[in-house]
Amino acid sequence: MDIKIRIKAGMVEIEYEGDAEFLKDDLSSVINEIVDCQKRGDLTMLANTVSAAGESAAASPAAAVHDMSVGTIASKLRVNSGPELLIAAAAHLTLVMKKDSFTRAELSREMRDAKSFFKKSYTSNLSKMISAQIKAGTILEGTGGSFSLSAGKLDELVAHLGN
Repeated sequence: MDIKIRIKAGMVEIEYEGDAEFLKDDLSSVINEIVDCQKRGDLTMLANTVSAAGESAAASPAAAVHDMSVGTIASKLRVNSGPELLIAAAAHLTLVMKKDSFTRAELSREMRDAKSFFKKSYTSNLSKMISAQIKAGTILEGTGGSFSLSAGKLDELVAHLGN
């Protein structure tokens, strides 16, 4: 009997369609591999993992952005403002640099790296931009001056950038 299953764990998503025997025999090993790879932040390893059923496991669209520059991300997001560049920088730090959280200085550096999009006025307005994104719920404020993208915004960015 054929069966279809999708498992999503954070930024990783595995989809399988095939023989139900796989679920009985090999599903637990695939789940363990997902958890191990996610703990290590190793999406490339996960994308290359081959299950015992001979089906290749596939990483989510987040794997498609692993080598994008912040400028490429800004271009794909059609950035036209400081707050939009801030989100592109946060996306680069999270999806490419694999940072769970980041500082104001890291955001500023990433924004500056997108030379075609960066304006000097963004530096003086950075605190206001971060505060506005926190209020909007797209950026979360952690302890010690750290920030992270909200899960909802991260999912939205992964979907947009993966296409």
